[in-house]
Amino acid sequence: MRRALTSAAGITSKATESVPASYFQNSRLMGKVQAHSIPLSTRMKTFRIQIDGQAVDAEADSETSLFTAMTRAGIAWPVSCRNGTCRTCIARLLKGKVRYEIPWPGLSAEEKQEGYCLPCVARPLADVVIVPA
Repeated sequence: MRRALTSAAGITSKATESVPASYFQNSRLMGKVQAHSIPLSTRMKTFRIQIDGQAVDAEADSETSLFTAMTRAGIAWPVSCRNGTCRTCIARLLKGKVRYEIPWPGLSAEEKQEGYCLPCVARPLADVVIVPA
């Protein structure tokens, strides 16, 4: 790999032979490429986010949190920690589906089954309609 990269860059010095292979690898990403599984059909697709009873809506792709999308659209929503632990932003998911980057946000399994979500860390997998809890 080093030879391919150095020859592509036009480097012919023997000094490149002493560069460790790890230099050419992104150690932060190694082993973390599949941290979460997103179906190909939803990757980077834009979804509509609506707040039940409000005329204004927002758009978000599968990598943007509901809260971030709402903020960009000028929709006020209570938030504090922005990491899914304080539950200030808790909402009821009336329609759609979301996913989380973290394995266990501040919701119980029962709350998830009842349709609660945390917009600060929830990413849409479909068009979403939420209401403050």
